[in-house]
Amino acid sequence: MPPKLRVVVNAGRNQDSAPFPVTEPVEWVFTEYHDNKASPDALVDADVYIGTDFTKEMGAAANSLKAILIAAAGYDRIDPEAVPEGCTVANAYHHEAPIAEWVMAVAVALDHELFKSDRTFRAGSWEMWPGRHGVYRELMGRTFGIIGFGAIGSRVARLAQAYEMPVIAAGRADRAEGELYGAEYVGGGKHAREYVLSEADFVLISTPLGPATHGLIGEHELSLMKPTSYIINPARGHIIDETALYNALKNRTIAGAAIDTWY
Repeated sequence: MPPKLRVVVNAGRNQDSAPFPVTEPVEWVFTEYHDNKASPDALVDADVYIGTDFTKEMGAAANSLKAILIAAAGYDRIDPEAVPEGCTVANAYHHEAPIAEWVMAVAVALDHELFKSDRTFRAGSWEMWPGRHGVYRELMGRTFGIIGFGAIGSRVARLAQAYEMPVIAAGRADRAEGELYGAEYVGGGKHAREYVLSEADFVLISTPLGPATHGLIGEHELSLMKPTSYIINPARGHIIDETALYNALKNRTIAGAAIDTWY
């Protein structure tokens, strides 16, 4: 019988059964969170580590590590210099469908003021009734802008097409790679991003977080948006400057924002 693979899972708690389907014998080791990191001692003699963070201290202790598996798309908390030589790093994909559905759900919720409608109606007010509120806008015909045209961005483009929304997108490259799903890809770089920000009624941020995207959307970028437009961020919080976003919302220079980020 082959020796068991020692797999360290930074799960924060023990589990009664294997957390993932496997085809090889596995010794599961569950570690407690230490600021989203496993204790370096837990990585001694580990073959595989499953977690979101990897530091130099963890790398120094990992004497037999063969793979780091990230149970998320983002890899910004993995220190490349800490990864042992010959160790494979893999992140997660194929989660773009539920994220894209969330994006379209919050676009409807924001634009149709669903939260306010629910709150006021529960309080006995009919102020959001169209006869008093006035005619509500529709997503149909409004422009959906996407900054970061990867798996999530392209999936949102497909769904926005179902709402009969024109879609414009900007990415890293001057030319898009893969299917556009009806979107108009306007290119990469600052000029393309600014065009999307100034023209779109909804702006999706779907870039990874890294040195080039930290603070990518700041005061200047938000000032380009229409006062009736919304920004939606399911990526990473630090991509948008928090103070600039707060001021834009407080001063009503944009209509609203939806954020679903870990950090």
